[in-house]
Amino acid sequence: MEVMAMKVTRREFIQVTGATAAGLAVSGLG
Repeated sequence: MEVMAMKVTRREFIQVTGATAAGLAVSGLG
């Protein structure tokens, strides 16, 4: 877990979080 966290940059984390949030939003609306 810690190794993965070190590899992921803050920008990538934000992108993944944004994509996940968008996916949840679409699922909620759909």
